[in-house]
Amino acid sequence: MELLEIKLPDDPQHIERLERKLEEYRARMREHVEKHENERHYDTECKIKILSELLKNKVVKMKELEEEYAAEDPQAAPYIYNAFAVIEDYVKTKGANLSSDLGTGLPGTGKI
Repeated sequence: MELLEIKLPDDPQHIERLERKLEEYRARMREHVEKHENERHYDTECKIKILSELLKNKVVKMKELEEEYAAEDPQAAPYIYNAFAVIEDYVKTKGANLSSDLGTGLPGTGKI
């Protein structure tokens, strides 16, 4: 079985774009909480968690995420797969494989 993981790129510009994307996700979450304080936004929560961990630890492993979400919040578990795929694409292709109707793209790449 292949170990799925995302590794932080070495390119400082790319890292800066990922940091800006994290801030975008955090702003999106704040806006969501203000409008829907009792309703969770699992997709964005998962993306924030994965991207935060990647920027902090330089690697994120899918197996560890699965185990953590299964133990802490099983309802959020299905969202980690999409979030992992999105963040992985931002790291590997700067979002080239993501359609514009699925998100806002990676800041600074000209892809919206």
